[in-house]
Amino acid sequence: MSSQSSWEPAPVVSRAEVLKLHDDVTAMPDIPINVREDIFRIHALEMDWDIGVVVYEPKDIMRIPAGPDGQRVGAFLIHGGVSDYKSVDCIARPLSEKFGIKVASMTFPGRFYLLDPSRDWPGDVENSDGSARTPLWTKDTHITKDQYEIAQDSSKRQDYGTLVSLAAFERWETSKRRPNFKAEDFVHKNSVKALEAAARAAAARLKLSQKDTDALVQRYLGYTRELSGPGARPVPPFLSLHGINDDTVTLARCDRSLALFANLNPAPKVRCVSIGTGVHTWSYTESELPHGIATPVAKLWHDAITNGFFLP
Repeated sequence: MSSQSSWEPAPVVSRAEVLKLHDDVTAMPDIPINVREDIFRIHALEMDWDIGVVVYEPKDIMRIPAGPDGQRVGAFLIHGGVSDYKSVDCIARPLSEKFGIKVASMTFPGRFYLLDPSRDWPGDVENSDGSARTPLWTKDTHITKDQYEIAQDSSKRQDYGTLVSLAAFERWETSKRRPNFKAEDFVHKNSVKALEAAARAAAARLKLSQKDTDALVQRYLGYTRELSGPGARPVPPFLSLHGINDDTVTLARCDRSLALFANLNPAPKVRCVSIGTGVHTWSYTESELPHGIATPVAKLWHDAITNGFFLP
């Protein structure tokens, strides 16, 4: 156990090594898998929320490998950006089909398209009648255009400008089937003012006492921090993989975050790895990588899991 848990990823994976990882994994025989949906409803803040999870697992569950701690290996995936579970299907499948890992891939609330079996969103994100695509919190809840106003924000024009696409229409025809909206950024980006305002708005709607309101505010603010108190689980080891041409979640940003991780109590093990090719979207293909860098990433995750990197 001690030798396994001391395993470390290489800080740099060259392009040649990435290509070899891709070839090694694609040459492995496929494990027959089942892919199924688990859609369930939770009730919180006196409202309902439908959560969609897609599960990938070997048809023969005995093929699910055990990690160095003796437990069966599983992976929980959550997509990024403005997409849904389909954006990480490229990593879920090799994890399950090549390595036998059971994978649960969850879509952020509101983005799982519950009204069509394909789970593709219809139409476009903005419509000629002034309406726009909105979250689908439950299958029965629809936000109509009389319930919102569309606001345009040009405050970051200096940094991002106005983006006009002239050569990416074919990709957009595919991309627009993904949700292409966000409703959780104030959690992701530690917007404490927005979190407090949201907590107070929820408390007012629920007619909570001042004491309960303050407790709800602290709960919302705690979503961006490590757990604390008796019995709290520590933040697990963190392995961040970065395509060298990723201009969004960059290796430099990961390096700058090391000081923030160090301030957590207790501080987790953090490693940032530079992958010698690839962009932000791991499934973005190129001639020598028909699956993008998703397959090499699956291999690196598999090695980290089976060699005990994620054990306390």
